[in-house]
Amino acid sequence: MEYDEERLSQADNQEYNQDDQYEEEAQEPVEPLVPCPPNRPMEIHHIVDTVNRYNHNLIPNLVEYVQDQLVNDHFDRDANLALLKLYQFNPDRADAPVVSAILQLALGALPDVDFSLCLALLSKPMLTDRAVQALCACHAALESAHYKSFWQQWNAKSGPKGSDFVTSEMSAADSESVYEALDARIRRFISGSISLTFQSLAAAHVEEYLALSGADLAQWAETMGWTIADVNGEKTVQIPESAHPAPVIVREQLAITNLTKILSMTA
Repeated sequence: MEYDEERLSQADNQEYNQDDQYEEEAQEPVEPLVPCPPNRPMEIHHIVDTVNRYNHNLIPNLVEYVQDQLVNDHFDRDANLALLKLYQFNPDRADAPVVSAILQLALGALPDVDFSLCLALLSKPMLTDRAVQALCACHAALESAHYKSFWQQWNAKSGPKGSDFVTSEMSAADSESVYEALDARIRRFISGSISLTFQSLAAAHVEEYLALSGADLAQWAETMGWTIADVNGEKTVQIPESAHPAPVIVREQLAITNLTKILSMTA
């Protein structure tokens, strides 16, 4: 009987020691498995690419990083998706102005699909938010190449950049969440579509597409490598071949040994 009690005591001690070991291992810092991308602080990298991405106590760190992206004009998709995922798990912590800022950053990443990825993580109440709906309408206009309509919505009094929207939806502290570099990013996206589609286009149409005119349009055209010339009495934007996006050619090489394996499997 005493022998059995001794064995039970040893087993309890061993289990206790194992629990201590697991607790110590859990407290040890976890290193990310992938290198830290450019412009991302290592502190944020330790959140995004480790189990810490599920720690709701780190939401303020990710929110501060969103502000850094707005100020320094860079976009970290994975970090922003991690924050939206935390908002999804903790809806009481979701912050509408922060979500709006993330969507603005994603809008500036067009033609990438980051805006849709962010939208997929929003809760139903957040999707009905006025700011989110306004940004969704702007995104739809850009995706459907209704550029004139986009600028009308974007600059409308109740739109994302309108005075009505800013004063009613954002406090003084939130006013810094306006993405100042977004206009230029949107114009680069639209300009890429123009260069891909046209060799020349009436300047009047380009003015509508870019919401620029006069000296501003001339400066932008120079930046894009375009020229503005009179053609049959009409100002026309000429897009040289060098300004057209280069086509992506994908070449795949398949070894003959692999080909014979595939053919033998289909026989």
